[in-house]
Amino acid sequence: MFLGVLGFFTALIFLSTAIAEIRGEPALARAVVLAVMVGLILVVVRIRRSLPRPEERTTGGGTSSRA
Repeated sequence: MFLGVLGFFTALIFLSTAIAEIRGEPALARAVVLAVMVGLILVVVRIRRSLPRPEERTTGGGTSSRA
């Protein structure tokens, strides 16, 4: 969920930066914020990949030893 929210706001910042660049407005602050947001997305994706999958977190692999 956090990755989706972060991606949404990154897309908004990207559009805002692109529009400011096209109009010739100063966009340095927007570009810096965009770079930080993209960096955060990369960090979150890296953390997400390092976490074990939900089926791997359970002990016993989901099988029961009871008869």
